[in-house]
Amino acid sequence: MNKSYLTRLLFACILVVVGCFFFHRLLLFCNTRYFKAFERTEELFQGKTNYDILFLGSSRMKNHANPKIIDSILQINSFNGGQNACTVIEANLILQSYLATHASPQVVTLGLDVFSLNTTTNKVGYYPTYLPYMHQEEVNKILKSQGVNTTLLKTFSFLHPIEYNDLYKSSILKVALKQRELSSNDFYYKGFESNSTEVFNASLIEPSKPQRMGVDTAAIKSLEELVETCKKRQIKLIFIYAPEYKGMNWKSIVNADSIFHIYNNVSRRFDVPFYRDDSLAISTDSLLFRNAGHLNTKGAEYYSALLSYRLKPLLKQKSYNADENRQ
Repeated sequence: MNKSYLTRLLFACILVVVGCFFFHRLLLFCNTRYFKAFERTEELFQGKTNYDILFLGSSRMKNHANPKIIDSILQINSFNGGQNACTVIEANLILQSYLATHASPQVVTLGLDVFSLNTTTNKVGYYPTYLPYMHQEEVNKILKSQGVNTTLLKTFSFLHPIEYNDLYKSSILKVALKQRELSSNDFYYKGFESNSTEVFNASLIEPSKPQRMGVDTAAIKSLEELVETCKKRQIKLIFIYAPEYKGMNWKSIVNADSIFHIYNNVSRRFDVPFYRDDSLAISTDSLLFRNAGHLNTKGAEYYSALLSYRLKPLLKQKSYNADENRQ
């Protein structure tokens, strides 16, 4: 093998590595600019702003608690950290990562769903959003449990794009074309995503087939760890089950009562208030829902105002100011 061949081979390898590195940086930039889940995670994991209230949970939190309304009523600074399909393990991951780089919030509001303990398949919903934070022990552990080769990806970060599917990779083109993830009538504000002005028509929906929801003991332990962290940090914590149109979702889960029993048991043992907001009058008004499990934008306005007055007694006088906390 002659020397010139080895030189060309080495040069080609270096070129490939450099190309992959810049593609990875471009992909991460475009994903953060296009996908709100990436933008939200970036703020939670490495942002410089401290918040008085942190909302955690699934899309039923992400689409329901509007900080613009809550902040204006309470004169505080809040952030909605809800993520699609978020389980309690993911919620705990987000809280622990947030606390590693931020001051403790005064209040954490955790949304619980009938699927929140069903983590036997996926611990987190959209794991590529956490790839940039694999240096954190908890993130590394959870990604590894989902089959991600974290050792390889931490050593060679330019290989991250192999974990992204076509949807994530398409963000480069979408950003170049100045497209946006949300529809033209929707908006994003401090983690909250509006959920259209469309109105739910229950008469067009066929009843869901009864099913059993999985319950993972590791998820229960993670919920308890989240509670204990809040106790240790002197963070006031509340659980909520967000409004749901006439209980259409949980009523199709044959073991829903046992799941709620687990939540109630943790609530009693740790003295954490648990609000079943599917019993509110708002949960019977289809005009305030986008679908059975999610309020529309108008419904979120009503519910955010309700949350504000519930949370007010839990807050101290001092509040964080976003401008003062950003470095």
